[in-house]
Amino acid sequence: MSYKNFKQTDSRWSNNAYSGYTIKSQGCGPTSIADAVYDLNKKITPAKTAKWMEENGCSCHGSGTYYSGMVKGLKHYGYEAMQCNYSSLYGKTNTAVATDFLKKIKSGKYIGIACMGKSIWTTSGHYVFIRKVSEGHIYIYDPYNTSSNCELTTRNQWEKYVKYLFLIKKPLGYVVTDRAVQKRVAPKTLAKTKTVGKFAKGTRLAYDKVQGNYLHIMGVEDVWIHKKNTSVTI
Repeated sequence: MSYKNFKQTDSRWSNNAYSGYTIKSQGCGPTSIADAVYDLNKKITPAKTAKWMEENGCSCHGSGTYYSGMVKGLKHYGYEAMQCNYSSLYGKTNTAVATDFLKKIKSGKYIGIACMGKSIWTTSGHYVFIRKVSEGHIYIYDPYNTSSNCELTTRNQWEKYVKYLFLIKKPLGYVVTDRAVQKRVAPKTLAKTKTVGKFAKGTRLAYDKVQGNYLHIMGVEDVWIHKKNTSVTI
């Protein structure tokens, strides 16, 4: 697995339009999503996620990104994702929602995004990418802040400032193509399904389903491949 600590302040996209303003001022949502999607697609950037989300109803004019827009964006790029709570957790501690969220990320099967309230992270609302949870720490990629306190914290320092949580299911595994591999619309032989192009030799692919000898590839295309001519990778 491989995530990326993108910053919405990066001059390559900071002034791109988003939510009535710019990625720098409003783009923590698409930047956090880009952090996660980098594991599936090394060509992703916050510029690309913000553009798609702006054009597809995910941004809330003047207020960043809708909560529903976060789930919609993650699903578009191939992830199974869910919003964990629909009333704010801000100011609360030891909640069942946060406990379950942290437990699932600690299991190694999930990553997550948290919408933070007023705190060291933000003066109002701010999405951050939760990439790892250990026994004593929460590891964060913060789209705006660079201080160590914002990117490595503990439950006691973090939980009471959380508003909303989003769980993202990680891939079952990864393969790299040993030769060009057909993209199939169904997990069937070439004689029984359509193809929609090929993955080039040397392409790293993440998959979330296995059906016999076929792997369902995570991404914007809903396609399957035969696992022949692929090698397991990380």
